[in-house]
Amino acid sequence: MRKSRLLLSTALAVMAATSAHAGTLYISNMQYEGAPNPSQARGTGFLILDDAQANATVYATHDIATRGTSPLTLGHIHRAPAGVNGPVIFGFTPVPPVSPVGPLVWAIPQAELANLNNAGLYMQFHTQLNPAGEIRGQIVRAAFAPAATTDTQMLVANALDVSAGRNTDLDQVLMGRFASTVTTAARTQSLDDLSGRTLYAAGRQAVESMQGFQDSLFEHAEDVAGKDTEGFGGFVGGGMVFGTRETDSATAGAKISRPYVIAGFDYGMGSGANVGLSVGYADGKDEFRNALGETNVKTTAVQAHVSGGNESVVFAAAVGYGWVDADSTRAITSLARTATGAQDGKVLSAGVKLSVPLKLDGDSTIAPYGLIDYQVAKMDAYTETGANSVSLMVGEHKEKSAAAELGAAFEVPMGAGGDTHIRLLAGYRYLLEDGKDTIESRFVGSAATFNTLVRSPGINGVRVGANLGAKVSDNMFISAGYNGTISGRTKLHALEARLTLKM
Repeated sequence: MRKSRLLLSTALAVMAATSAHAGTLYISNMQYEGAPNPSQARGTGFLILDDAQANATVYATHDIATRGTSPLTLGHIHRAPAGVNGPVIFGFTPVPPVSPVGPLVWAIPQAELANLNNAGLYMQFHTQLNPAGEIRGQIVRAAFAPAATTDTQMLVANALDVSAGRNTDLDQVLMGRFASTVTTAARTQSLDDLSGRTLYAAGRQAVESMQGFQDSLFEHAEDVAGKDTEGFGGFVGGGMVFGTRETDSATAGAKISRPYVIAGFDYGMGSGANVGLSVGYADGKDEFRNALGETNVKTTAVQAHVSGGNESVVFAAAVGYGWVDADSTRAITSLARTATGAQDGKVLSAGVKLSVPLKLDGDSTIAPYGLIDYQVAKMDAYTETGANSVSLMVGEHKEKSAAAELGAAFEVPMGAGGDTHIRLLAGYRYLLEDGKDTIESRFVGSAATFNTLVRSPGINGVRVGANLGAKVSDNMFISAGYNGTISGRTKLHALEARLTLKM
């Protein structure tokens, strides 16, 4: 299924790119003609054929003035296969055609199209000492596709390979990546830089923030459930989430940090039942590895929660809605450019947890539990700035997460009267909706779209936690603890302190 989805995405990207075709880029790498020509000069020529295949724009550079055998005289496009001399079919101006040459517009004869596409044309510069030709190179199709080493890179390459002629700056970028001094490895790096491998972070930060708020509410529910109190109470908590994301072929790895606060109130209805509202705020950051930039995501959420229980069962449920404000910096290192973006979004979450406390010797308790939760962040479309034609226009996209978790919490009273306890938790978290997706984008300087692939944060995850709680008075309870989630590609650690009051 995954393979089929990838092939479908690739096919759709190629179709979209072809329908938005702007031109085809060709290149001529020119060098000496061979013995007895002793020239050390080099040149690079480019030809952009328009969609109508009626006109071609021609550019060329050379260093004959400093490395050639004698003064420059003429430059042309000739018709002939490699190693064969042929007639002139287009002349360069001015005469002599000093570097850089162009842009020149050539109304290319239809009869020459087949020769162009079969390497039957060549560019050549002539000098006084070598009037038959100083440097020469066949004109061949320039394509990023051979430099692609991953699925994501191939999608970007397919878009770039049909983007010439759309935008002057983008043309300069494309031609610059095919200069004689640029290696295939450097083109591969450019595809990586341009692919948008950091775009996933905004939605994922928002989803993780909602998961964190929900975890805080469930921890709070464990503290107050089963207590036959009536009336209003409140709580406030805060902490820090930190961790890492692994780098893979589709998504950039990052260092994660996310301070947060959450506060709310409860209404105790007696018989161990509580309802309430809370407000949470998280300020997350992904700092991407290899100096690829960073994404900052502020998430503000309102959540409603309900909990209840007795000595035999504890139940908690929460539903929340949040607002997302994200800013990003994306470093395009191979082009020495930086793209910045700002986007908004909305995020929704819902979860339910059920645990069954079982008394052990010495007033200790073990509570097997089951949890199901769901989050979805819908991020608005936006356009980057700062990188000119290679700034991305990013489409509306979603980040989804749904998980089932099974585990157990072990609680041990401490001290006289059991007013202090320690709770240890271990669980296994399985992602039902694993976060795999695609984000459709295009460069400002191109009409061809491509998909950036988004990998899952990891299918299977282990949850561990430790929490110390203490009853300060009849109406005040404090707790502090650690929660960690370790999955295939993401490791998250959370430290939190919380104060609970009963009126």
